[in-house]
Amino acid sequence: MSGGHLKTFEDHFSQISVVGPQCCWRIKNKPDLSTGYVRISFSFNHEWAHRAFYKQLVGPIPHKMQVDHLCRNRWCVNPGHMALVDNATNAQRGMTGWARGAQFRARTHCAKGHPYNKDNTRLVPKRNGRACRACCNESARRSTQRRRALAKLRTLEMGARDGY
Repeated sequence: MSGGHLKTFEDHFSQISVVGPQCCWRIKNKPDLSTGYVRISFSFNHEWAHRAFYKQLVGPIPHKMQVDHLCRNRWCVNPGHMALVDNATNAQRGMTGWARGAQFRARTHCAKGHPYNKDNTRLVPKRNGRACRACCNESARRSTQRRRALAKLRTLEMGARDGY
């Protein structure tokens, strides 16, 4: 190492271990608890590890572009697992916040395959979302059947208890 705590790119590169079947490169620094990303420092400059490795091994990051982890592992520094994208694309691919909502809004069918169209979609204001009418109706039917079966069972139990 050069000069105590001052590290070079080579020092950080020597601390990589290959992890998992996707061959992600994990640097031995601990990830930031609030973001999940790893921060490294060169001299007195601190930078996100994935951005530093991308710049060093691939090239500069153009203005208004972001490095997106295709492997979805925020601690991965393998430049083969990264792509340059704009902010909107990076947010759409993400799994948190408004990006997660954008993914749900982009769906054209519910989990059971019913289409989200004018006739089959019910708005749910409390959740600021939507629901499939066919699935809601099926759920209500099952609930009614359970409730009726339970009421019938209670009636039979009461009749047996009273001697009928």
